[in-house]
Amino acid sequence: MPSRVHRGEAQRREVQRREAEQREAEQREAQRREVQRREAEQREVQRREAEQREAERREVQRREAEQQREAMARQQREAILEREVQRREAEQRREAMARQQREAILEREVQRREAEQRREAVARQQREAAEEHRRREDAKTALDAAMNSNDEAALQAALHAGQELALPVELLERGVLRLSELQEERREAEAMALAEVEAARSAAAAAAAAAAASREGLSNALRAGPPAEVTIASLASLAMGTPACKCSPRRPHLSPQVTIAYLAACTDNFAWATCGLGEGAFGRVYRGVDAESGARFAVKRLRDDIVDGRADAAVLAAMHRAAAQEVKGLSAFRAACKCSPRRPRLSPQVKVLSEFRHPHIVRLLAFAFEGAQRCLVYELLPGGSLDA
Repeated sequence: MPSRVHRGEAQRREVQRREAEQREAEQREAQRREVQRREAEQREVQRREAEQREAERREVQRREAEQQREAMARQQREAILEREVQRREAEQRREAMARQQREAILEREVQRREAEQRREAVARQQREAAEEHRRREDAKTALDAAMNSNDEAALQAALHAGQELALPVELLERGVLRLSELQEERREAEAMALAEVEAARSAAAAAAAAAAASREGLSNALRAGPPAEVTIASLASLAMGTPACKCSPRRPHLSPQVTIAYLAACTDNFAWATCGLGEGAFGRVYRGVDAESGARFAVKRLRDDIVDGRADAAVLAAMHRAAAQEVKGLSAFRAACKCSPRRPRLSPQVKVLSEFRHPHIVRLLAFAFEGAQRCLVYELLPGGSLDA
């Protein structure tokens, strides 16, 4: 029994060995056939490449033969054309000689006429140069006179004439600067006139107010000097109970003056990190809080370089452009900046803002200036702007 098992196991192993050898033989045969197929493909590719090169060589030879035949035909045609050209050139030379003789006669006549024209042109250029010099000098004189005057129309006309006559750029730049100054002065004068008209209207409307006696007495007391005890809380109580109107003044008195020290205490010494609200062309705006009453208000502090005149021309020009879009503008501070600390006064714009009440005008509560510091105190809008 054990011998039969051993013989069966030996036979099974023999069968497995033969199957493995058969599989290896089949794999080797498949590899050999694959190698033969690839070699056949390579030979076919090489044969095709050889045939293509041979065809290309024959095509090149055919093209070269055609080019040689065309070159020979072209040389024959060129030889014929060369003889024709030589014949025509001979005829042209004969015609040219005859034409040169005629032109020589005409040339002498033309030279005589050109000499006369040159003499006339020189004389005309001299007259035109003298006239141009006179016109330029007259334009310079007119531009200088217009720059020294306050006539905006005359200055514009002089600048237009100077540009047409190409006057020096420096002179034209001075004229443009003077024109911009005149235009700025005209706009400021119109704004001042409009402010004065509005102030007159408000004064006429305020004359009919019934309950103005007590507030007028307080205003007269505040005009005598800047009281240190005036606070935003007292100003808020002063404004309460007044009638509301969109176009007429709500109170006939001017905004009172407070001290810089009081505003500094309300804004944590003008701390931008904790009290800053925004920054414009003329200064920064801070949030102020009255320590006693908790009343909130906005403080606009004018930049120091505007007050003492250290702002350069570019900054001032940008401020003038921004002033046309701001409600308060730089002109609201200009009169206060120029006044003496011993005799403080308000500009007409500050007066108008302090008297008027309108949905599109932020209420002016007070003002303050000490030394080179200028501040305006406004009503604090809950949303940050009139649009909110």
